[in-house]
Amino acid sequence: MPNMTADDETTIENFPPTPAIVLGWVAAAGDRAWFPAVYAQQENVPRESLDEPITALRHAGLIRVQDWVKGLGQGYGITPDGAKLVHEPQKLAKLLAEPRPSREPVAAEPPTTFDRGEEARQALFAPRPPLVVQVLIVLNVLWFLVGLALAVHEGRSGNAYLANGDPHLLHRLGAVFGLDIVRWEWWRLLSSAFVHIGALHLFMNMYALASVGSLTESIWGRRRFLLLYVAAAIGGSCLATGIKPEPLLAGASGAIWGLMASLVAWLLLHRQHLPPQVVNQSLQRLGILFVINIAVSFVPGVSWAGHFGGGIIGFVVACLFVVSKRFGLVARWVALTLTVLLTAGCVVGLTVYANRSERWAPLRLSEYHRQQVEYVRSLDVALQPIARPEVEKLYRQVMEAVRVDPTRRPDLPGEVTKLRDNAQSFADFVAGQPLPKALVTDLPEYYQNYAAAVRDLADAMAEVLRQPDGNVTVLKERKKVVDEQWAVVNVLAKLGM
Repeated sequence: MPNMTADDETTIENFPPTPAIVLGWVAAAGDRAWFPAVYAQQENVPRESLDEPITALRHAGLIRVQDWVKGLGQGYGITPDGAKLVHEPQKLAKLLAEPRPSREPVAAEPPTTFDRGEEARQALFAPRPPLVVQVLIVLNVLWFLVGLALAVHEGRSGNAYLANGDPHLLHRLGAVFGLDIVRWEWWRLLSSAFVHIGALHLFMNMYALASVGSLTESIWGRRRFLLLYVAAAIGGSCLATGIKPEPLLAGASGAIWGLMASLVAWLLLHRQHLPPQVVNQSLQRLGILFVINIAVSFVPGVSWAGHFGGGIIGFVVACLFVVSKRFGLVARWVALTLTVLLTAGCVVGLTVYANRSERWAPLRLSEYHRQQVEYVRSLDVALQPIARPEVEKLYRQVMEAVRVDPTRRPDLPGEVTKLRDNAQSFADFVAGQPLPKALVTDLPEYYQNYAAAVRDLADAMAEVLRQPDGNVTVLKERKKVVDEQWAVVNVLAKLGM
């Protein structure tokens, strides 16, 4: 129990402590610093119960912040004004009761150096419980379990998934590789941070996230922490995919590296507000952590580019956050905007590189070929109602009816009309289909020519059925055109052109 003067008799029953009581404790410490954490531990009272009176006394200029001591926490000392009011409880109560200017209207004003130091010390020495980190861990674990459930449901090996994952399943869950970028599936640059290749990979990343993320969330706040995490995840994915587009990329390592790098930036930019030994020890621990992770980054199968990319983005974004705090609310919004633009710039840069780099040429060709094959397949499916076998069958029925007696086949005119309608529908379908980028031939025109030939043949068959003595020669000529156009379409389709 701190030494108390006779005029300041207090007991444990005085809790929650008032500013007058706390001022007496600080004054009793004399020239030595008074440590709230030590007092709370000795008296077995909640440390949080001291925050409100300490804040009131500090804002009134009655106590001041002194050195932080390892094992003791933040120290406080009494000011000359505070010493005058220790034995003047009525004056003290009147001073504290006076309405003080609200801090809200000046929230846009730049904080003072003292305010920034207080905020830094509060974040480091009295971190609030993490929320976003816990949510992220839960989401990662749940998504991994979803993958395990899918593996079992589809008859895959659950043990194999737990050990090394399944490439096809991991890709369905959101993992990314270069071909996805060519296909404009940008969301995978972020979703890949929630996909993990095996249980060990998940455990290591979640352990690192829990270890580093709690403090990081405390110093940045929940919203900026989440923005930083997302930016680092996307930045790491962009660099890793840009350098090596072929391997499947998954894991939260890039985002975690971004968090670690942001801690380094925060410590360096706040070192004047923190005890030197704390800064040095923290930087040493982070340095060891980085050395270990750098060594791991060059293990086969681990993406060093994803780690470094996330770390670079995390460091830059952290610097933006810290510097912006010195210039007020507008600067903070500018920093948030620049963070979003920086993240978008990574995606745009990857896009430009993917479309121009020779390194990506095989992937671009593969995607172009896939688009072309899918295009031809979609046309072939739509073509079936007017394919040559169907046309040939109806043509023979019409020719037979003309030679015998068309009245015996009253259904033929309707079949001919249906053929013509199908030909027109197919022509409209071809005209409405978007062309693949790699289509270098006039394949749509050839399909359109075939559809037109089928329409002309249907018209000729309808005419012959109406007038059996009509010109059968025209019918045969148009059938010949259909055969020729079909041959062209069939050959080009098989070649995938």
